[in-house]
Amino acid sequence: MHRHYDWLVVGAGVTGAVFAEHMASQADQRVLVIDRRTTLGGNAHDHRDETGVLRHVHGPHLFHTNSPSVFQYLSRFTEWMNYEHRVRVMIDGRLVPLPFNFASIDTCFPQATADRFKRTLLSAYGADAGVPILTLRERRDPELRELAEFIYESVFRDYTRKQWGMLP
Repeated sequence: MHRHYDWLVVGAGVTGAVFAEHMASQADQRVLVIDRRTTLGGNAHDHRDETGVLRHVHGPHLFHTNSPSVFQYLSRFTEWMNYEHRVRVMIDGRLVPLPFNFASIDTCFPQATADRFKRTLLSAYGADAGVPILTLRERRDPELRELAEFIYESVFRDYTRKQWGMLP
């Protein structure tokens, strides 16, 4: 029996699946989707194993969007698991948030010292400024140099040596 399709979609990954669904549901087109895999979603595929554990076949996958319409559209096909990515580094036995920020300063220093560092940073850069460590290390202000050296020694130096096999 010969079947007529308006579209042939090769690949049932996220793009192919969304295109095929849209053409079928919104444009009333007949779509044939082919893929060498037996599952939809490309590398975003996961399944529950025989014990009920959710397995990410191709590694974990995260989805980010600021678009309510995109989120609403995709919510028709999946349930979402909230995820919050928090990076922490161990400095002197304390877990410190990264990227290094005012909360990190509060964690690493006595309150009076932390307040002084934050006032100096605000005075030099203003609120909500992202200051690269190398830029901070170039400052002549002794307080900013002290803070920059602490951050460099505590966070960047050893991480860069471990990750890349060299000093920053």
